[in-house]
Amino acid sequence: MQDFVRKDYFGKTDNNLHFPVILDHEGTGIVESLGPDVEGISVGDYVMFCPVYFPSYVRQDGEEFSNGQLMNDGTSRFSFDGKEIFHFYRLSTFSEYVVVNVAAVLQIFNDSLDIVSILGCDVTSGYKAPELCGVTNAHTVAVFGLGAIGLSTVTACRARGATRIVGVDICAERLLRAEKFGITQAIDISQHDVVAHVHSHYGNGFDLCFESTGVQNSIVRAIQCTNSTTGTLCLIGNKNTNIPLTIKDIGSGMILRGNVIGGSSHSRQSLIECLQGYESSVFPINDFDVRNINIDDINRWINRTITIGPFRMDRILVNMNQDE
Repeated sequence: MQDFVRKDYFGKTDNNLHFPVILDHEGTGIVESLGPDVEGISVGDYVMFCPVYFPSYVRQDGEEFSNGQLMNDGTSRFSFDGKEIFHFYRLSTFSEYVVVNVAAVLQIFNDSLDIVSILGCDVTSGYKAPELCGVTNAHTVAVFGLGAIGLSTVTACRARGATRIVGVDICAERLLRAEKFGITQAIDISQHDVVAHVHSHYGNGFDLCFESTGVQNSIVRAIQCTNSTTGTLCLIGNKNTNIPLTIKDIGSGMILRGNVIGGSSHSRQSLIECLQGYESSVFPINDFDVRNINIDDINRWINRTITIGPFRMDRILVNMNQDE
């Protein structure tokens, strides 16, 4: 049960690379055709893609593939000059046209194909994290990193009634802008020893910390800023970062947990909730700092990430329709 979808927009997310592969896993598009037995979706529908984690697939020759690099039948829908090209989360949204399982698309009922396309991974992961960790109005919360993930986390903390939300970032502009999303205090780590500052102003540390950068030093700081006996630290999307961690860090009762794509093996419900938050104006993603580029510029922007480090903007929105 597969759909053939024309891609219009996609959001760029950094992730692990396995070549040869057509990358990325966020985006929106319009259904062009349907396979047999597909229900709930029609030709012409506007849809967004649902990233899904897949178990490893081992072919008969013993070669192992993960992250949905092959379709359910163990084959790829992409090739170039007779050579097989692999999928990414069975989506590969850098392609103008994609063949996907019907379970990996969600119909949307507005024409905001551009901004909605960024909801698929970072934003959903950040938005769902406070729910997974049980944030309430009684908690003092800190969010480390105020890009798309962090701002989404701040928004959800505010929606759940948190009244003390501390934003931690190295960029003063991001800290100022995060006030629109709900932070009540700001810590600029370029100006403060954040660990000393936290324990001076917030006692034994925060009830809940959310770390969204994936940077080793930031994760270590977040561990040290979380209440060591009753606190919870949530690492959002940080599956490829090695950190020094001892029993001493968590042995007194602190909870350490992770969260990727809404904390679920399937992101559909998480995406629905994010979309509802956007449509009801609870979730102000239009206030994100989004850079729009055309598909021809994608390599230049990826190289820029590698050579000069992370961008100051929250997300990059790639337009597949170069004449628009």
